[in-house]
Amino acid sequence: MKINNEGIALIKQFEGCSLKAYKLEGEQYYTIGYGHSFDNRITATTVWTQKQADENLINDLQKYCNNVDEIAVKKFKNLNSNQCNALMSYCYNRGPGGLRELVEHSNTIEELGHNMVVYWGKAMRYKDGLVRRRKSEASLFFKVV
Repeated sequence: MKINNEGIALIKQFEGCSLKAYKLEGEQYYTIGYGHSFDNRITATTVWTQKQADENLINDLQKYCNNVDEIAVKKFKNLNSNQCNALMSYCYNRGPGGLRELVEHSNTIEELGHNMVVYWGKAMRYKDGLVRRRKSEASLFFKVV
């Protein structure tokens, strides 16, 4: 499954874009673009163009597309494109472990969509924003294709 423009727009909306690298408190790696991290090539002085940020987002998303296929589509074979896109946004933010937790606690596709808000994450200082994101992801999940 590939992410579509609506899925990309959702991720961009919530991730925001920083063309200058930054490091969050307590993090080992610098972040740049739309949440690109875990990359030793990114340093405090790294600066990207908008084109680099967009290209790296698309490259990064391939890994999350694979995670959705391996974790969610493996259990729920009939997921449509909006559902997969919503799950890619979820996984991009929470990682494959978060997606695995969501899938393990869901018995039906409908429950999977509703549980996106239940399993919003654990970062209390970002709770409001994360719950808002999970509601947007769930909205895309339930949007008729």
